Amino acid sequence: MERANDRFIFRAKTIESALRERLYACEFLLQSGAGLFAGSEEVTRTQWRTYVTALQIDQHYPGVQGLGFAKIILPSEKQTHIRQIREEGFPNYEIQPAGERPEYTSILFLEPFDWRNQRAFGYDMFSEPTRKEAMEMARDTGSAALSGKVSLLQETEKDVQAGFLMYLPVYRNGEAPATPEQRREALTGYIYSPFRMNDFMQGLLIEKLEYVELQIFDGDKEALLYPSGSMDALSHYSHVHFATYQSILEFAGRHWLLEFKSSPYFEETIDPGQVNSLLLLGIIISLLLFAGVWSLTKSRDQALSLANMTLDLEKANLELRREIEERKQAEEKILHLASFPRLNPNPVIELDSAGEISFLNPATERMFPGLGTMGQSHPLLHDSMEMIADLRQGKKQGGIITESTIDEATFELHISHVQDVNRIRIYVVDITKRKQGEDELREKELLLSESQRLGHIGSFLFNMTGPIQWSDELYRIYGVSPDTFIPTVESFLSMIHPDDRTSMEIWIAACVAGKKPNALDFRINMPDGTIRFIRGDGEAVLDEHNRFLYLAGTGQDITESKQAEQTTIDERNFSNTLIASQPDIFYVLDPTGRFIRWNDKLKDMLGYSDSQIAATNALDIIHEADRLVVAQKTQETFEQGTATNVARLVTKTGIRDFILTATRVDTAKGPIAIGVGTDITERKQAEEELQRYSAELERKNQELQEALAKVKQLTGMLPICASCKKIRDDKGYWSGVETYVSKHTDAVFSHGLCPECEKKGNEDLENLIRENK
Repeated sequence: MERANDRFIFRAKTIESALRERLYACEFLLQSGAGLFAGSEEVTRTQWRTYVTALQIDQHYPGVQGLGFAKIILPSEKQTHIRQIREEGFPNYEIQPAGERPEYTSILFLEPFDWRNQRAFGYDMFSEPTRKEAMEMARDTGSAALSGKVSLLQETEKDVQAGFLMYLPVYRNGEAPATPEQRREALTGYIYSPFRMNDFMQGLLIEKLEYVELQIFDGDKEALLYPSGSMDALSHYSHVHFATYQSILEFAGRHWLLEFKSSPYFEETIDPGQVNSLLLLGIIISLLLFAGVWSLTKSRDQALSLANMTLDLEKANLELRREIEERKQAEEKILHLASFPRLNPNPVIELDSAGEISFLNPATERMFPGLGTMGQSHPLLHDSMEMIADLRQGKKQGGIITESTIDEATFELHISHVQDVNRIRIYVVDITKRKQGEDELREKELLLSESQRLGHIGSFLFNMTGPIQWSDELYRIYGVSPDTFIPTVESFLSMIHPDDRTSMEIWIAACVAGKKPNALDFRINMPDGTIRFIRGDGEAVLDEHNRFLYLAGTGQDITESKQAEQTTIDERNFSNTLIASQPDIFYVLDPTGRFIRWNDKLKDMLGYSDSQIAATNALDIIHEADRLVVAQKTQETFEQGTATNVARLVTKTGIRDFILTATRVDTAKGPIAIGVGTDITERKQAEEELQRYSAELERKNQELQEALAKVKQLTGMLPICASCKKIRDDKGYWSGVETYVSKHTDAVFSHGLCPECEKKGNEDLENLIRENK
């Protein structure tokens, strides 16, 4: 009986936890909407419709009637506001109810904008006391607030349900000010959702609600929010229930009274069925995945693969846990067949008052053929006989559960004293596979924890019906302790850097909507004040109807790789600056002669685009006559370490002469050649011109020397006639000066008058003319 009550309490607490997590999920839905306003200067009606449509509220958030925004409107702004909305295509728009009030909170956006939600368009929620109370609480605290029980405007005369609303304030600049007074001043509106309570509870662990009846009251039993089942209140209270449980659910300023009572179905029995073969399959898959994870931790370069495998492994663990839980439930339900021991598929044994075997059902005789003969000495019973005696003699009360191991099989014995017939009844359950699964799970979770520690990767599981589960490594990554930190959506988002929260909210919303967004890199604020970089990855698991079940994901500390990445970027920027500042062409070649890097000088000189250079071999830009030498020098560079040569390059302006110098550098990916080229075309042209000038100068000098050599023949004492000015040569002949010089040199004479002779001739001519007159 005690175990049955424990099972009932467990199921009740599971529903309570599921209800709490569903409320948290809805709060997150509002936070994501507030994030859209915080990240935008203005949100239009079209943008809001697109955003809410992408969330697929009708599929993933049961009971949420819509997601809306109510704007704060002052009396002085009322008429302008109404005119603007009418100009948007709503000619009959009014703020309802009519009347003058200190401020209005008109519902401006509400999606999906169907016929139900159109009934609330323009409604001033501040005009209704219950709604106003919750809105004021949200405004002054800066947090989400639940309203009390209300009747929604969306309700009609059919299928009327109790309702409630959740509000989240929106402030200017997206941040909540420090004091309530400042928050009231900065308030611009509210993100909110209306809920129909019966719809909200739909699908919330229905399989467990079959075991319990649940009623939810807003504060006290006068305000019934939700009754489960078709039983009316009077018959519900008149029925004597096997077990009851009450709890108070505190959330967003409200206190809901949860009252659980056991249902008739709780006493029913079902066949246990066969062991689900998925258990073994899950173990095999999990071990194979761990083997992959273990090998991947040897290389930090494969961190992404490690994260993916960790995610798969966590999913396999979840399936394994479910299988073990289902097995336990099946074993418990077998015990309900106690009144029909012969029909029980598991062994049932009865002992008389003396401790002798008085009954064995067919399953016992089949599984333990020697038990009837061996009696108490049989390995199945031997170790439990002392406790059985204490139970029979009244030294122990209630029931006893023990284990017995025979060969490699483990059995669980449920022992009870049937007092009306003074007999001991023993129910035997083969728990071998369950024990193996539990042992495998413990070992595998230890291995998973170790692999996550080595790879700095933690994992998490998040669903709408249970708490968020973090692995030990995820607690270590975030610098918090599981003893003091409770992972919820709210507490998780509070750790994220403010500039990254909106991105995270959008990412989670996309996952919950069944999409598969890329991994998200974000920053977290550590408790010690430092900032770490985390890479989050996850995948939503959906049921056969494409409804969200849970989000399984990983978080990896990538701070070191981010720092290394930034260092690489800084170094590359530095090298790019150096390369860009080079006055000469710069290039990097692989061993095949392909360009790996280059500067703009080379690109501009060739007139190529980057893609054209990347597809070009270095020899293609060398003059055909020089290619063989350049190819040899390139090979020499890779073999000996360095080489220099002069070659002609084919550029967009023609053939240019360059001195090319290259040096080999060994990298992790293999050797490369780093080279520079200096344009020497003008210098070479100047050298050639200098050579031509030197040759011409040499020729002129030679001619001069020859002329001087001849002139030297006239040196010394020459006899000349004082009267006729003739010169005597070495042989005694007398010649005129012109004849003598022409004979002994290469000189050529031109004939004319010097100025004095010309003057004297002119005077003589004038005298002659006068005399003739």
